[in-house]
Amino acid sequence: MEDIGKDTEGIRITWLGTAALKLENKEGTVLIDPFVEMDGAENQNDKEDFLSGDAILITHGHLDHLSLVPVLEGIRRMPVYCTATPEQTLYRHGIEASLVHRISPGDRFMVCGFTVRVDTGVHIHFDRKLVRKKLLSARVFRYRRNLKRILRLHLQYPEHRETVLYELSWQDIRIQVMGSLGLSENEDYQEGADLLCLPYQGSSTLEAHARKVLQRLKPKAVLLTHFDDAYPPVSDTVETEGLKEMMQREFREIRFIIPDAGKQILLPRKMGSTDCV
Repeated sequence: MEDIGKDTEGIRITWLGTAALKLENKEGTVLIDPFVEMDGAENQNDKEDFLSGDAILITHGHLDHLSLVPVLEGIRRMPVYCTATPEQTLYRHGIEASLVHRISPGDRFMVCGFTVRVDTGVHIHFDRKLVRKKLLSARVFRYRRNLKRILRLHLQYPEHRETVLYELSWQDIRIQVMGSLGLSENEDYQEGADLLCLPYQGSSTLEAHARKVLQRLKPKAVLLTHFDDAYPPVSDTVETEGLKEMMQREFREIRFIIPDAGKQILLPRKMGSTDCV
């Protein structure tokens, strides 16, 4: 796998399935929402994929964003940044208080050379059409063991309306990371990020949700996340062609990237290009 190298300034970003991301610069590696996908998932990953991290950022406390953290902390001690609800969840799972740093919207802090800004996010809601589709699917029986596990973990990993959006800046590169496809009406978001990591799952009207986000944030490029079938039968492989066509019609100035799981993307300091490596 190609490295940035000593003479090239930039950030390497790797999508690891679901909403999991790895952001690397010369000063360290930040993990965001690490998660090992379940049996039958589209992108079979492993906890080993996350052991190179130096710190963990959590966008919210749901199982597909937080449940791997206790496992990772049992192998490699890393500071974890999260809001109050996931903080308490981690304590219940035996994580040392010294490793957990509570954050709130409006906070700014430094980690691995990144300047991190915390903004209010909003978690998307499953609508009736989507719920009905999933309940009537034959996949419910096929993945019944997963479903039993998901229902158990869902109770252990609540969100409690604490979803956040992270903005990470390093050198002259600015990246926004959403954990769910919703924005607060009352938040004053920064526009024009070099890259927006956009989660695309959880509604039968995803294109409409994405349109609202793009109209407000106006990023230079979009990296799609959370569009894979990571925890069947609750998740699905989301069709992305409609979103691509909508962006070509309405947001032609925004570069659209559908990543391959595990493949690095280089964000150079001079953001004239976004190259897969």
